[in-house]
Amino acid sequence: MENEVNEKVVKNQHGPLYWLMVILVLFIIILISITIGEKISKTKVNNENNSETSETNKTEEIVKLNDEQKNEIASKIAILVGSSNYTGGKLIKCGNLNTNKKVFQGTLNEDDKAFIITRTAKETETKINEKNVKFKNEEIQNYIYEETYPAITKNDYDTNYKKVFGSLPTNYPDRIEGCPYYDFELNSKQYFFIGGCGGASPATTEYLIYIDDYNVNNKTVTITTYVGFIYKAFGTINKTYSDLESDDYDENDLPVNKEVKASSITEENKTEFAKYNFIFEKAEDGEYYFKSTEKAN
Repeated sequence: MENEVNEKVVKNQHGPLYWLMVILVLFIIILISITIGEKISKTKVNNENNSETSETNKTEEIVKLNDEQKNEIASKIAILVGSSNYTGGKLIKCGNLNTNKKVFQGTLNEDDKAFIITRTAKETETKINEKNVKFKNEEIQNYIYEETYPAITKNDYDTNYKKVFGSLPTNYPDRIEGCPYYDFELNSKQYFFIGGCGGASPATTEYLIYIDDYNVNNKTVTITTYVGFIYKAFGTINKTYSDLESDDYDENDLPVNKEVKASSITEENKTEFAKYNFIFEKAEDGEYYFKSTEKAN
């Protein structure tokens, strides 16, 4: 009898009130867990949003070039294509003798870069004689007969080279071919124009490079340009063509390029001309330097 009473007491200890309390405690624990989980989730989302906002702001800072940056890049394109009289704006003009077509065909080697820099570098009339100069080319060494010759100082050469390519030259070619051509003088470290060019041609070519747009992606800027040229010959021919001047001519001694009925490249007719992209990369000093080109159509 006493055992039966004890069993009932034990059973009564786990009655409805007990289980109600257990359920209530469990409910509170679950509620607290959910609340903590929501706070952690919100914190994580906020952190991710802040991180995304920060990255977006960084991207926006890179993407937006100001006018000064655009003008600086445009001046570098002017040097690349051989324009020594560019003063600003979307249109760059230059004579074909100053233009190295390789600049439109991808990357450049050191000889190409040297040609480009000497086309627009400042020349200074410099006094020399055959006794105080030394050229590797003996023919040039013996050709000196005047008191002064145009010269490009090493400082001016290096300055323009670094402005466009972002570093100093790795070497200085003994001779830079072209018209005019330049020879490197070993003592003064200058490029001298000693020799002459060929006779005058009855035909002249003026290249036109129209800067259309600047597209920034991270540290790379792609500048869209449209290219053509004006061909003048024999006092009667004055025609505008698309793309770079071809090495081939038709039976009338005219370029085989597509002719465009215009006197220049403008916003309205730009799509009639060949499209080229100039690609610049941002360096650690914050400046953009030439990397390569590509034909876009």
